Amino acid sequence: MSFSTTKNRASKMSPLSVALVLGTYIGLLLVVAWRASGRGDNSTFFAGGHNQNVWTVTMGRISASMSGVTFVSVPGMVVHQDFTYLQMALGFVAGQMVIAFVLVPLYFRLRVVSIYEYLESRFGLSARRSGAWLFFVSKLLGTAVRLMLVCVVLQSVMWDVLGVPFAVNVVLTVAVTWLYTVRGGVSSVVWTDVIKTAILLGTVAVIASLVAGSAGVPLWQMAADSVRDKHIIDCDWNSPTHFLKHFVAGALSVVAMTGLDQDMMQRTLACRTARDAQRNVVISGVLQFAVIALLLTLGAMMAEWLIGQGGVLPEVGDELFPMVAVSAGLPIVAGVMFVLGLAASSFSSAGSAVTALTTTFSLDILGGEERFGIGLKRVRRWVHSLLAIVIATLIIILHGVGNMSAIDTVFRLAAYTYGPLLGLFVFGLVTERRPHPVAIPVLSVAAPALSLAVARITPVLFDGFHFGHDILMVNAIFMFVGLACFSQKK
Repeated sequence: MSFSTTKNRASKMSPLSVALVLGTYIGLLLVVAWRASGRGDNSTFFAGGHNQNVWTVTMGRISASMSGVTFVSVPGMVVHQDFTYLQMALGFVAGQMVIAFVLVPLYFRLRVVSIYEYLESRFGLSARRSGAWLFFVSKLLGTAVRLMLVCVVLQSVMWDVLGVPFAVNVVLTVAVTWLYTVRGGVSSVVWTDVIKTAILLGTVAVIASLVAGSAGVPLWQMAADSVRDKHIIDCDWNSPTHFLKHFVAGALSVVAMTGLDQDMMQRTLACRTARDAQRNVVISGVLQFAVIALLLTLGAMMAEWLIGQGGVLPEVGDELFPMVAVSAGLPIVAGVMFVLGLAASSFSSAGSAVTALTTTFSLDILGGEERFGIGLKRVRRWVHSLLAIVIATLIIILHGVGNMSAIDTVFRLAAYTYGPLLGLFVFGLVTERRPHPVAIPVLSVAAPALSLAVARITPVLFDGFHFGHDILMVNAIFMFVGLACFSQKK
């Protein structure tokens, strides 16, 4: 990434300033995480002791789905997509309602720690392990992409100037993630998510105010002027961002990537009661839409301001936010808030992902307490450490591959890995049939492969028609139909 305008103004924020901001935040993160970790036992790590306050979880959940990818990519979407992402965000709200009133009661009734326990109770151990592996692969790749983004940004604003190699940057970033989650797990994640929410909202407010102040226009007026001519509804059926495609993809993505995602549901299951968990999901779902709208508005303001300053909009939307905040001539507080917001969103989401991956691998794939008994705590820590090493390795391998928007990359990966999981859960909820145990892992591979083939063929057969993120629906349908063909009544 290159963070410079046509005027080639250097950043006012020195690498030392960046390091100081990061160091202060990491210190706060570690203190909060270790104080929240309690006894550091398995119940605390995996389920937050099942005694988390609903408002604490809700405050954290507002930003739980907002990683560093969301923080950087959503404002930059206005460069090429205007406000059409709001179509997908509206689908997110619909998906959260499904989670609140269908999945949450199911999980609490079964008293699960890992949500894939439901698959074992419905289909058997083969289904539980297949579901766990689908989540594991998807979350591992998604976490690597998300953390790679923050590493790339930090490399540009700090490490390159200091002559530190990218690989060292990655190791240090992943080490912080490991350190603050190794003891407390979910208990640590819930409280650090609250800090993340406050920092993200504060960052948006401060930078929007600085942009409006630099332009000499009242904040509300610049915000209104920036969004007035933006395109929101896409009616081109051949476009991957057509309203119906985006809305359906948003709803299905949230059901799959949140309701069927151990990472996202783990903090919700830490609530005391099912009613508390439902309130948490509904409120945070509505507020998530509002936060996305704020980020898009900020992106529109930054794009308009940059052009007014004689700058050129970046070819890659992900570069807009760091370009304006760090090196376009705003006061140094803009760069400070950007780095702080990026660190908060990235470390928090990565920490919760590593916690969920550890939970799934320890309980669902390795066998949990039934296999290890009191030795599970030691196994859990080994798994947690090995996952940190794997994620760091993946980031280094993925670095420099392609220039697709990072958030788009995450959703595309999810469409192929969460599709079979969505089809499997829906099949269990709406039918009484039981598939053959061998069919589930085979179809979990076959459905994404067929979906990829469909995505490649349809533009040729149907005059430029393109699937977007809605390929997730096609993937889930392939899985559902396959399960129906290889199953019998219980």
